[in-house]
Amino acid sequence: MTAYQSIFQKRSRPVTSIDFEQTASCKVFSENSKLISVDEDIQKWNMIIPFLPQDFSTLFQMVFDPSANLQIVFDGKDDPLVKRSARFYLTDHLGDRFGKLIFSNGILSTPRSDITVKEENRGQGYGKKWFRFLNELCIAFGHDQFEFTAGSTNGGYTWARAGAYIDLSPQKYTALTHLREKILQRLDAIRPYIPPDIYGHARALGRVVAKDDLARLANMDYCFSPESCQDMESWDGSFLDSLSATFGRSCIVSQVEEHGRATQVVMSARTQGVPLNIGRYLLTGTTWDAAVDFNDVNQMKSIGDYVGGWKTIRPIDKKTPVITPAFIEP
Repeated sequence: MTAYQSIFQKRSRPVTSIDFEQTASCKVFSENSKLISVDEDIQKWNMIIPFLPQDFSTLFQMVFDPSANLQIVFDGKDDPLVKRSARFYLTDHLGDRFGKLIFSNGILSTPRSDITVKEENRGQGYGKKWFRFLNELCIAFGHDQFEFTAGSTNGGYTWARAGAYIDLSPQKYTALTHLREKILQRLDAIRPYIPPDIYGHARALGRVVAKDDLARLANMDYCFSPESCQDMESWDGSFLDSLSATFGRSCIVSQVEEHGRATQVVMSARTQGVPLNIGRYLLTGTTWDAAVDFNDVNQMKSIGDYVGGWKTIRPIDKKTPVITPAFIEP
């Protein structure tokens, strides 16, 4: 049992075609992109989704946005593992997909997603809303955690600052080694511009030995500013010298790539008028496997604050027994 519970109760009966008549915000498709209509598709809903379509639609509208749309696509292959899976896509008013969650019930027990918002849709809060929906949906389904890939351009920093934890399992050893080396190399390149105590603290977190190290690194208050030099051009020259000394011995990140990334991060922060804290500088452009643990009260509070508050989940009162109606699968 997780530390949080959904306000939605699992259905106590199978769904029928009549249940889909009032679900305007949720468009349900079979794998061949036809709207759900046949008995086989309804059977897949009954196998995978433990809620009535009306409740599912309400959950989506409450957590995300009443004007948004959700596409649910059922895989129709004969493989029993695949047959019990569904893909959830967030779509804009044109029907273009820009969010994805691969989900299943029972057999493939861990939900996983790539959280991606198209460039033209950024800055409107879609990422936070979609992230909130995915977590609240997973809790409603009864999962213990939500896993996703933190990456792309800003995701490595954004989701760490939100409070996501990194997956430190042995299977991730190679990826973790590369991530640690990349962070520490970047840190060494700016060492001449930051105080020794800040460098030491950031280096300890950059070793990534605890699951919340990236979250703590992203939330370091110290702001690194190339403006401590006379101007950007003079900083750029000295930074190139520092890069040459730091990356010259390694093939993990080339000097050219890192110089381009660093310049982009600095200029982006200036353009947006946001502080360039050391976490933003080090983690922008990284990719890592992230997780939200629904049993971790502190993490849930941190992420809840980041997404603007939880909408359909509540902390469980340990003193009061929780009684959930049985989920009936035909």
